[in-house]
Amino acid sequence: MTEVDRTLPACHFRILPIGPYLAGSMPFDTGCQWEGVVLLLCLDGEATIRISGQTYELYRNRLCCVMPLHVAELHPSDSFRVAAVAFTFELLVDFPLAIKPDLADRMTNTPCIDLTDEQVDIFTRYHELLYLQYCRREHPSRLAVVQSLVFSLLAEVGYVYSFQGVVPSRNRQEKIVNELFSLLHAHHQHKDATFYAEKICLTPKYLSHVVKQVTGRTLYDWITFFVMKDAKRLLQATDLNVSEIADRLGFSNSSFFGRYFKLYAGCSPSEYKNATFKRNCSMDL
Repeated sequence: MTEVDRTLPACHFRILPIGPYLAGSMPFDTGCQWEGVVLLLCLDGEATIRISGQTYELYRNRLCCVMPLHVAELHPSDSFRVAAVAFTFELLVDFPLAIKPDLADRMTNTPCIDLTDEQVDIFTRYHELLYLQYCRREHPSRLAVVQSLVFSLLAEVGYVYSFQGVVPSRNRQEKIVNELFSLLHAHHQHKDATFYAEKICLTPKYLSHVVKQVTGRTLYDWITFFVMKDAKRLLQATDLNVSEIADRLGFSNSSFFGRYFKLYAGCSPSEYKNATFKRNCSMDL
């Protein structure tokens, strides 16, 4: 008899119960590298979210979609309540139905949209059912049920987006920044602006100018952000030693990596790893 697959790995799916936003609970603010979609529906209060350098306001009945390979920073108010779910497209890779191809473009180009009360009710019903099924860890078809509900929720989001009109085309500068972020996700072991400029067929000076103009941060700020984000992930979630992590991130030696990490994190890689280990141990008690 074939063993039933009941797994639903955290690397492909996250969900929170409806309520106040818990800092550090969604993939984009945990320090890990997430290549999936995050859906945030504001039910009360307000927040600002910065997605790849662009700032958006969140308020009651506003849905925000953070797409793969996009960097996000959420700043909620004390009264901010949200229905939040995150998933990768890999979660649906074996699903027999397909999402409309233009939906990803619509969600990328217009990450925040306002919902009607009826649409909010439908979204929250799906969310509540998703959370219920996710928590049923002994259900023999848990993975399949969650996959079906995620697909259905995406179909509803696509229906809402169908009323948003023609997808606005991104201007040249925004396309350059999006291409840069894709490169940074894949190649952030390269810390020289020239590497990225050559990949996009631009001069380093012009690329730096575009990045600063669109995001408000320098190119080197973003390179450092991606390097540190991955460094923290490797220190937190793997058994690699500091020397192995330094090598993976393209540093010539562990001493140089240690100085670099301490400059931006305020502590050494070993201190950071030990602090993470102690915190995780205390959470398991």
